[in-house]
Amino acid sequence: MPRMTRLRHGATMRLLPLTSCVLALAFAAAEDHGAVTLTGNAVWSSQAKKAIPVTLICTPDGKGGWTTTFTADWDKKSYTYIGTLSGNLKDGDFSGEATEAKGKRKWTIKGTATAGALAAKHSENNKESGSFSLKPGKPEDAKKS
Repeated sequence: MPRMTRLRHGATMRLLPLTSCVLALAFAAAEDHGAVTLTGNAVWSSQAKKAIPVTLICTPDGKGGWTTTFTADWDKKSYTYIGTLSGNLKDGDFSGEATEAKGKRKWTIKGTATAGALAAKHSENNKESGSFSLKPGKPEDAKKS
């Protein structure tokens, strides 16, 4: 049973048993940090036969969408695209945008999620520039996909 404790400035605070506090903190952390990591491959239209390992981290934005960070190593260079996605990333359609960290390139993204796996096409300047196929995983899984 919770008990009341008087604090230094006359306010009171209800103390809960430790297990209740730990569980409440665990659920709050899960809701606040509900980031999802997906791994897989991307194919750029100019390099149609070469699959490039990609990692995507999606973090809920608190408004029903996701902030995103795509990372990939291609041609001995690391690339990061930061953006947003909206829609259903579990089972349904989604869309969004991502801009290369240096600001030189911007993707428009449209795709479909099935059981948490994403399949999408991206375009630049209204011209299809490639596609990606990602599934839930860990960043180190990207090299194995």
